[in-house]
Amino acid sequence: MQNGATNFGHSAFPVFDEKIAAKMPTYRHMTKEDRRHVYLPSDDTFLLLDAIHSDFKYTFTLDIRRIVEVGTGSGVVATSLAILFPDADVTAVDINPFALDFARRTAKENNTTVSVISSDLLANIPGPIDMLVFNPPYVPDPFDLSQELTEDNALDFALVGGPQGRSVIDRFIPEAAQALSEHGTLYLIAIEANGVDELCHMMEGHGFDAVVMVRREFDVETLVIIRAVLKPAE
Repeated sequence: MQNGATNFGHSAFPVFDEKIAAKMPTYRHMTKEDRRHVYLPSDDTFLLLDAIHSDFKYTFTLDIRRIVEVGTGSGVVATSLAILFPDADVTAVDINPFALDFARRTAKENNTTVSVISSDLLANIPGPIDMLVFNPPYVPDPFDLSQELTEDNALDFALVGGPQGRSVIDRFIPEAAQALSEHGTLYLIAIEANGVDELCHMMEGHGFDAVVMVRREFDVETLVIIRAVLKPAE
């Protein structure tokens, strides 16, 4: 798959508060060259942000000190979280060096502090984490995920999740279960083609209570936002 991004449009899902909507980070600094290597914020990005914003009454009650966004891409989500939770330590993670550079610029452009770290999922990120956010590569495609990431295939790594779109997600779930704090919350994007019911069942096998928080149909696919918390220790 060569830069064949499914281009979802902007979400119409209502946000929790107009004041929060007004704090949407700018990414006007994105150039044509950036677009060749970095995933442009799209429907999945905005739906994820809207879902987190709409869940603010819940997350506001938690002691959220550490937030990690995996697969940060443009850094818009991580920057938005730094604005929404100004007292939290926010970290943006990616394996794409072009994305990491752009995410740093996004945080700077929006006058926020975000730590930007190169890591394959959570390999270089110690726990505990109070909020974990992941917009994974979920597009089903036989793209070889074992090859080296280059400037020519960087977008493919941001989009493609193997034949069923689950290769990266399935690696991530057990890492997330180990990294989350006792009261931690995971927000995960998937599409119906990934087998959402089976995915939630698999997450439960790793100690999560997982629910589909948002399901939204678009022209090409149905996006879902899964919210998961760790089950209480018995």
